[in-house]
Amino acid sequence: MRRFARVKVPPLLPRFLRLSGGRRFVPLEQVIAAYLGRLFPGMKIVERHVFRVTRDADVEIEVDEADDLLATLESLLRGRKRAPEAVRLEVTTSMPPRLRKLLLRELLLTPSDLYVIDGLLDLGDLWSVTAWEKPVAKRKSGIDTPPAELAAQVTEPTDILATLRERDGLVHHPYDRAGDQADDLPHLGGG
Repeated sequence: MRRFARVKVPPLLPRFLRLSGGRRFVPLEQVIAAYLGRLFPGMKIVERHVFRVTRDADVEIEVDEADDLLATLESLLRGRKRAPEAVRLEVTTSMPPRLRKLLLRELLLTPSDLYVIDGLLDLGDLWSVTAWEKPVAKRKSGIDTPPAELAAQVTEPTDILATLRERDGLVHHPYDRAGDQADDLPHLGGG
């Protein structure tokens, strides 16, 4: 008899594990897959697939109507279901359609809630790699150096658009760091 089993990964576990030597890492789901036989002794593992369920954990409170905010929150949390309803299902491309349909049905989701990902799920977890004590995983601090074609000139501003007409380039300027001088930044030509 075939059975469907789900291995829920606790959020306290790190998503990526360092291999010996510390220069390479492996996603936790690959480690779990390698040891499924130990998790289910005596059973034959026919297939395995990775999926991720996003749940709606929002709690709405009318603050104006709540005399005691703490008491209101406690009451809402006690009355809430153990697991909020699923709102999104991410699966890998390797998961067959029959299993996708099964998960959609069991999670009370529609096909529009399904996201098929060709690669790792939840790439946001890659940020954890930056916490490692390895220089390769760290962003270099200091002033970023723009390409020579875009570097600001003291006497004449650089025409970024003219440079981009000549060749492709990537410009990323999300914010001004404290201490930066306006003259150190690339300028658009024409004032």
